[in-house]
Amino acid sequence: MSSIMLFFLLFFICCCPYFSLAKGPSVPKVVPLPKKGSSPSKGPLLPKVLPLPKGSSDPNSVYKSFLECLPTSSPQPDKTFSSVVYSSAANSSAYTKVLMDHIKNFRYNATSTPKPAIIITPNKETHVQAAVICAKKLNIQIRIRSGGHDYEGVSYTSSEKTQFMIIDMFNLRAVDVNVAKETAVVQAGAQLGDLYYRIWEKSKVHGFPAGACPTVGVGGHISGGGYGTMIRKYGLTVDHVIDAKIVDIKGRVLDRKAMGEDLFWAIRGGGGSSFGVILSFTVKLVPVPKVTTVFKVTKKVDEKAVDIVFKWQSVMSTIDPDLFIRVLLQPTKEKNKNTAQATFMALFLGDSTRLMGLMSKSFPELGLKKTDCFEVSWIQSTLFWSNFDYNKTKLDILIDRHTDVVKFLKRKSDYVKTPIPTTALTSIFNKLGELGKIGLVFNPYGGKMNEIPANATPFPHRAGNLFKVQYSLSWSEGDPKVTENNINQSRVMYDFMTNYVAKNPRSAFVNYRDLDIGVNKGDGFTSGKVYGEKYFNKNFDRLVKVKTAVDPENFFRNEQSIPIQPGKKGKHNDVSTIDDYIYNGNDQSIPILPRKHIDVSMTDDYIYNKNKRLPKKHTDVTKIDDYIYNGNEQSIPTLPGKHTDVSKTDDYIYNGNEQSTPTFPEKHTHVSKTEDYIYNGNEQSTPTFTGKHTHVSKTDDYIYNDNEQSTPTFPGKHAHVSKTGDYIYNGNKQSIPTLPEKHMDASKTDDYIYNGKEQSIPTLPGKHTDVSMTKDYIYNRNEHRK
Repeated sequence: MSSIMLFFLLFFICCCPYFSLAKGPSVPKVVPLPKKGSSPSKGPLLPKVLPLPKGSSDPNSVYKSFLECLPTSSPQPDKTFSSVVYSSAANSSAYTKVLMDHIKNFRYNATSTPKPAIIITPNKETHVQAAVICAKKLNIQIRIRSGGHDYEGVSYTSSEKTQFMIIDMFNLRAVDVNVAKETAVVQAGAQLGDLYYRIWEKSKVHGFPAGACPTVGVGGHISGGGYGTMIRKYGLTVDHVIDAKIVDIKGRVLDRKAMGEDLFWAIRGGGGSSFGVILSFTVKLVPVPKVTTVFKVTKKVDEKAVDIVFKWQSVMSTIDPDLFIRVLLQPTKEKNKNTAQATFMALFLGDSTRLMGLMSKSFPELGLKKTDCFEVSWIQSTLFWSNFDYNKTKLDILIDRHTDVVKFLKRKSDYVKTPIPTTALTSIFNKLGELGKIGLVFNPYGGKMNEIPANATPFPHRAGNLFKVQYSLSWSEGDPKVTENNINQSRVMYDFMTNYVAKNPRSAFVNYRDLDIGVNKGDGFTSGKVYGEKYFNKNFDRLVKVKTAVDPENFFRNEQSIPIQPGKKGKHNDVSTIDDYIYNGNDQSIPILPRKHIDVSMTDDYIYNKNKRLPKKHTDVTKIDDYIYNGNEQSIPTLPGKHTDVSKTDDYIYNGNEQSTPTFPEKHTHVSKTEDYIYNGNEQSTPTFTGKHTHVSKTDDYIYNDNEQSTPTFPGKHAHVSKTGDYIYNGNKQSIPTLPEKHMDASKTDDYIYNGKEQSIPTLPGKHTDVSMTKDYIYNRNEHRK
């Protein structure tokens, strides 16, 4: 086999975007979050298992502890865990087979390569939930693998000096196509070939814009953005994701609604394994014609290859988006001189007649002939791009998980924003010939990519980019010296291209993972920013904010994961509160408060009020949604003096312009305002204070519950007054008799009304006579408010 043919074979099989997750029997339903005010007890609970000592190196001990933890952590009773968990200590031959089956880069199969203590191959979502909970409990780092195509082996290796495990998703590979809705739900462990094949089974006029390599896992491909041969027509893969399911740090299954738009944005292009474990994506299918056209034409230097490539740079940014032409630059020899040649591969969404008219008008320099063109169905075109004979190969090869042949590889990437001059292209051809092995792949942009904003998804490389460069080098020898020489060759070529590619930053594609551009060295944000800004440009900061909100302990991490914000790990004074934290209802929303300061209880509506600001010395804490997700708020400002906090109800918050804390009359208690007061607008909620002692407490339930016994018997000589809703609306009640001594107040919460026996007012400190309960207090049944 010639070196040129070998390059073709190696490139077509393995140059596609990599990174993945895995396969499965059926797509389970969404497990919703607990409703507001409900008990979260139905979710998975953290088991009472002691963490492993850090650095524990006994695989058998890790395996046993993990197996013991799984059943107690599963949301459902399950006796199948032992059949999906593998360890070198317990089942070494099966463990080796599972590990090896999805290693796509043999550079990371050396004896010295760190191996996982455990591999779990979940075949149901609850397996993933339990695995995440137990890994966190036992201090075991997680790697997530579906297709195993991570260029640097990050989905199945680890450089950290700690135990790690692989969640190998290959069993979760179901694809559920709904032609009527033009959607498909695809599990993360499915391959792109699975998705294409299942679509084709149901419809001959639908397709999906994703990568060319059929063995790439869906989970990682979409997590990194995903591009393919229909990119100019339809944009990226992530531009067609309409829902997703993820297991988060707490072991919960979240869909788009439950996870919120920030996290949904982040997992569509922010790279795999930073935010949780992707279970599935729901995607929107795209229309494809019944006939498409493909061609492959090679030009040598003496056939004006350099001039044709130069023209290609300007043509592809403006030509009909139905046309995609990729350029491969490969080392070769011409007239005993080392140089390179250019191969032009294309997909056209239409017949050859229309294609020829388009080419003769816009790109005649290529000299395309009708005999170079082949009309095929869209599904056959996927075989063409996978280097299969589309006339002889059965379509079910697309669901074969073992068609890869490449053993060792190194990839890098760049972006080009301005055309490379012909003189520079000539030097590039010569350099490729000199190095003799590495090739370059130019993937065109333009079309739909120019219409989508750079911040629509984390993938930022949209308008302004002419094409993406992939540095592609593959080999079959396992000799360490050969590996070192080949990796060095890729770096030499990368350095040579510096003057011709994007700068400030020199950008890269996260699915072409390249550890040369930066590695997280344990200092988190500082080193993470080095590679993060190259992959995500200005979107990096938003990714960091989302990461800090959803995984503040940075549990889901790897050598190039999204870091958390600086200063957010360890003993911080603030609490990053997210919506879900509020809904759980039993979380301690504010840690130990300094000195005598009073806790501020936030309601959901208060958090959503994004422009809320409290006047000067008021005692409440303003938290807005963005502020919370940023994760850098000071959740408790210094409270003035010894004053108590301000209670606000939902309706009070919606008014938006209220004076949240009226002037406190000397030492008297504050004014309690209820919703009824807010709606009526003209009610006198607090009558004139008689002396120093009276206070009217009105709660919602008090108003509406017509026969509620709202005030318990007062001590001493003061008789109880029973107030009903009618009595309140009549407006002539004696709401509270003279209170004993100076400090008694009957403030009732909803809980008091429903429970009927709750002590609603704890002992109050000093001279402060009222504890005002908000809705949030009502939901947080375990919160102490003193």
